[in-house]
Amino acid sequence: MSSRSKRLSSCQLSAEILEYCPNYKQWDHQARQESKDRIHEHLQGRRNEISKCVDAAMDDIQCLGIKVAEDAPRFIDDDYILNYAAEETSKNIAKWDGVQIKQCKKLDKDGNTIRIDTWQKFAKKAKNHQDQTSWKISGDFFFAPYIGKARCFIEDYCQFILNSNETQLCEIRDLANLSFANALFHGEIKFHRTKPKPLIRHRTLVKSNGIHIELEKLFPALTVRTFIQQAKNERKERDNKSNIIAGEFFRNLKLKVSNEYNKQKK
Repeated sequence: MSSRSKRLSSCQLSAEILEYCPNYKQWDHQARQESKDRIHEHLQGRRNEISKCVDAAMDDIQCLGIKVAEDAPRFIDDDYILNYAAEETSKNIAKWDGVQIKQCKKLDKDGNTIRIDTWQKFAKKAKNHQDQTSWKISGDFFFAPYIGKARCFIEDYCQFILNSNETQLCEIRDLANLSFANALFHGEIKFHRTKPKPLIRHRTLVKSNGIHIELEKLFPALTVRTFIQQAKNERKERDNKSNIIAGEFFRNLKLKVSNEYNKQKK
């Protein structure tokens, strides 16, 4: 039982919470479970797409017409990273303080009390919070490990390329790494009743230091943390604000990756 659940079960909810949300305790438990299920579903879908990004890198190597040893490794995915992310999801949700009734609007424009008296209202507020913080899981504990795993696989695979010197192997490895990164940025995911969305969410890309580090390891020119600081400086100078516009940053980095990939292919 989480520390939050223990507090809810061991003490009586305040009169204010019960006034605005009589079913708080029940819905809090339900919201946490649904959040875990939703995050797991989204990561499972993205996991399948990441394997396709590795396939894209292998296709680029094969298009070079070079010989590869018959015992070259294959990219084998297992449940380790997904299970790791699930564990971190549980920890993250356990730390969550739940829907904050004190921060919710209490009166409408006519002065009538606004109560969170349906599951739909409560679930919407809970989902909004999780959508704002899910990058902590999908970034550092999912995408970052998968990018690292793909990079290590490509490194190992290139050791089985025949009749190539060290310089040529480095060029091929860089091409494969950039091919993987390019596929990652161009990849999309679609869930039931949703439009296709980027494989890596814009906010996740901006916020996850783990992703920044792993992308930099893929190719020297992808100095993502430097790009982050430059984006902050430009935003400050342009709009006098310190936050980065996530969609804009994603598009700019996507273009950078695409340009580096196309140069490497020539």
